[in-house]
Formats: sequence, C-alpha cells, structure tokens
Amino acid sequence: MAKQSKMSTISVRIEGELGKKIDVATNIMAISKSDFIRSCLEKLCDDNQLLIDHHSDIPKHINYIRQELAKLPSNIVTVKNGTFNDVTEPIILLLCDELWKSSKPVFDNSLALLEKYNLVRTDMPLTFEQARESDGFLGLDTIIMFLAEKSGKVSQVDISKLLKENKWIEGVEADRVVLSSACAKAFAEHTAQAIIMDYLKKERASKGGAPIRLVIDAKGRFRRSGTFLYFPIDTEEIPKRHKQERP
Repeated sequence: MAKQSKMSTISVRIEGELGKKIDVATNIMAISKSDFIRSCLEKLCDDNQLLIDHHSDIPKHINYIRQELAKLPSNIVTVKNGTFNDVTEPIILLLCDELWKSSKPVFDNSLALLEKYNLVRTDMPLTFEQARESDGFLGLDTIIMFLAEKSGKVSQVDISKLLKENKWIEGVEADRVVLSSACAKAFAEHTAQAIIMDYLKKERASKGGAPIRLVIDAKGRFRRSGTFLYFPIDTEEIPKRHKQERP
C-alpha cells in the first residue's frame, strides 16, 4: 500500500467578497471549498516553482559573479569608488542584463531555465540575435532612467537606493533568479573573462574600435555631463599603463 503524505492544516480569514466568489466557483465546479482552495494553492505553488527551487541561490550567484570579476586583470575590468566587495546586487544585475544581450552563453542559459519552468513569453526575445537588439532581459538601464527622471535626480543617482525605494527589484523575483543564475553558470562554464570579452567586443565595435575595459561604479551612481549619460556599468579606453597587461 502506498504511504500517504503527511497532511497539514492551514487556517486563513478572507474578506466577504472573496468568500462569495469562492461560493460561486465551487457551485459551478461542484466541488467542496476545501478541494477548491487546495487546488488554488497547488496552482500558485506550481506557477512559482522557479522561485521555490532557486530563489535562495541568488546571494550565492551574486557573490560568485563578484568574486570572479575580482580575479580579472585591470585592463579588462576595474572598479571605481570602492572595491568589488562594495558592488551591490542591483549593480551586478545591471551588468548581467548587459551580458544577457552581448554573450550567447548567458542568453542560452536564461532561455533554458525559462523553458524548464514554462515561463517563456511570446513578447520576449527567443533568439540571441533578437536579444542583441533589445533593451535587455530586464531593461534595467531604461527603468533606471525613467525612475531618475521621475525623481528629479538625473545628475547623480544612487541606483541601489533608487531601485529599493521603487520596489523594482522586489517586483521581479523570478527575473533576479534567471539573470543571476544564467550569468553565474556562464562564468563557471566559459570563464568570466570570456563572457566579459563578449561584452567588450560588442561595445568596442560601437565606439570606434579603440581598446576598452569594463568600468563598474561601486557606489551605483550614474551622472550626466552635457548630453552624455554615464551609467554604473560603462566602458573606457584602457589607460596606457594598463595596455601591456596580459589577461
């Protein structure tokens, strides 16, 4: 005889209007309220299985990405206004968003995870070529610009604080999982250097071809100088004293 799983009892109070809707639904479906509520809970858990399985891994992924970046030579990546340990999660996610549209391994990893949990949407890029022309998986740079304009703090903004105030990061938990997991896996399988070089290759092609490196602002700020806007994730021409360094 198959062993029955242990059952738990959950007691909740609901508003009268919701109770009326449950009455109507259970009458139509000819099932008990307990069976209906149990089915709703099962559906809710199934829809959030990605979070249930992987949400606790986000800090591990973010820390791994941070550590791997710190191992790279300064002619590939450098941090300003702090150290790699000071770079917060929103800034790492901003970088991951850029890598998603510049490195195929990152894109492939994200798509595989979405497909596994049946979370692929028809309105999202389904090929790497489409991703390269998009605003990113989250489009965080566009979101940040919108929030900065709205707050009236365009000249200099603390990204981590701005996102926290607007509850943006909290509102995209599944996307946090996908981006951080996709990048961490790509770093592990192809090396951080290879993934960052994909990004630099793409940026270099659009900036005249001069040797450049990734620049991360540990304070998570972007600033405007005239018509130019500088993001916490940016590039700069490699200073002469670093050009002789070998990756």
